[in-house]
Amino acid sequence: MYPINEEAKKESLLIDLDELDVSNRSRFRNNTVQYYFDRLRKEEPVHFCKNSDYGQFWSITKFKDIQEIEANHELFSSAQGYSIYDLPELNKSFVAMDPPEHKSQRSPILPLFSSGGLQNLEPTIRAIISNVCDGIPLNKPFDWVEKVSAQITNQILAIIIDVPNQDLGRLLKWSEVLTTFPEKESKLDLNNLQLMADFSEYFSVLWHRKCNSEPAHDLISMYAHSPLAKKMWQENFLQTLSLLIAATTDTTKNSMTGGVIFLFRSPKERDILYGNREFIKSAVSEIIRYQTPIAHMRRTATADTCFKGKNIRMGDKIILWYASANRDDEEIENPYDFCISRKLHSHHLSFGFGIHRCIGKNLAELELKILLEEIISRGWLVEPVGDPVRKDSCFINGINSLPVLVNKL
Repeated sequence: MYPINEEAKKESLLIDLDELDVSNRSRFRNNTVQYYFDRLRKEEPVHFCKNSDYGQFWSITKFKDIQEIEANHELFSSAQGYSIYDLPELNKSFVAMDPPEHKSQRSPILPLFSSGGLQNLEPTIRAIISNVCDGIPLNKPFDWVEKVSAQITNQILAIIIDVPNQDLGRLLKWSEVLTTFPEKESKLDLNNLQLMADFSEYFSVLWHRKCNSEPAHDLISMYAHSPLAKKMWQENFLQTLSLLIAATTDTTKNSMTGGVIFLFRSPKERDILYGNREFIKSAVSEIIRYQTPIAHMRRTATADTCFKGKNIRMGDKIILWYASANRDDEEIENPYDFCISRKLHSHHLSFGFGIHRCIGKNLAELELKILLEEIISRGWLVEPVGDPVRKDSCFINGINSLPVLVNKL
């Protein structure tokens, strides 16, 4: 799929494992991190990094090992954080909770993201995506992220949280800040701090308005009318909303953008898809697997334990590298092949595993499915005409911009 970076591949084989840090953002930014994951899966699938920008941590790189840890909430907890970042102030949403608190805060909005709930939204989602596609210029270069991926995900997010059209611009700015996860060297500038203050004020007003209105089928209303509403408002509503905005925009946006790249670089697979729409469902899964928009999740050991022969101490940070698991050839046949007709197409960890499986899974798949249908029905060839600019992050495996040219096949 991608040109081989011989220098990075060689370096990944020569570096001392004791010195290897797969959280190094430059390896995500230049798309070479898979060489290092390949080596860890083969030589040391449970690997201790003693020196990184994020402190010490264990890397779990194999598919089944990640599933085993995800299933053991008592020993491997989410309560100390869901990412490699040590930011306690962000650990107040249900993603950073263990049972039973996790279920109590996730349950109120499950109906919105269920298959049945999305059936009601599908005509609206289809209309949004069709309208965005209608505005795409032909035979003229533009940024796919700005004009397509971000527009689609932001407009659908507005429907889900009931933000009116006149506030779409504000919502886009808020989501851009919320999905820029802070790194060691980065600090929120004054403009971003003001945007977050505006975000808090806006949704505080909306929350109280929903509390005093009849229940409705939107995310904020569902929370506002749930039994835990008062407690949630006082403790963590805005943090939970921030996380859900990130989960329903940035991850889907990056799959939509990655999919354009994968299909262009795999013309045989693209031809199969365009000629056989029955493969759209499996193509959606394959795009999401291949992109793996969330590179990792974190757990923290609650006691000393031995895992796969490694002595893990209580309090140790454990990073579950989904980006590595989705290239594990013991679980996925020819994992570096982009294949839209995989029989076991849903066998990937892009959405996590177990109780923390991404709540927005069905929504992400629906959005990507409809976008593919629109592209195919219009007979478009979406051609990247420049290199993607990748996020400077080891958490969001994302693309900030992608210049493309759209033409008829």
